[in-house]
Amino acid sequence: SSSRVFNYSKSPWSFPPDSRRREDLILPEHQLISFGAMVGAHRTISYDRLRNGEVERRVEALTVDADDTEEVAVTITENTSRKGFSIEVKILIRAVSENACEATILAELRPIRTIKNQATVHKAFCLVTKEISMKYGTEGKGEFLLYSVGKVFFLH
Repeated sequence: SSSRVFNYSKSPWSFPPDSRRREDLILPEHQLISFGAMVGAHRTISYDRLRNGEVERRVEALTVDADDTEEVAVTITENTSRKGFSIEVKILIRAVSENACEATILAELRPIRTIKNQATVHKAFCLVTKEISMKYGTEGKGEFLLYSVGKVFFLH
């Protein structure tokens, strides 16, 4: 099943009401990101995906959980279920030396509806895990990960 992404859009970054970074929201995005820690920052990404000849609208929420000299952690919550599962992906990028880092990607799938046929549940679970691997993993080249996260977050 081939898929293609189009109509990509992202909301401006926002910070929690008590964040000192709220006053920085007037800065251009690249300055906002490089100026200071993005902890607590939130944005929504939406796009259409052509899948098996039909257009699917996808919406994802990104939240920065950590951002310091040692690590950057981001949670991506997919707001559109996939085959009866809600998905939350945590991306942790850690500095291992002055010139290198390592990334860990964890995906949590939760069933959001009851399906009595366990064979159907298993098949749907396998399809969703394959899609996640293609999107965020190395085998599918994780192109969307690089587009939505890799160009946005930096180790300060």
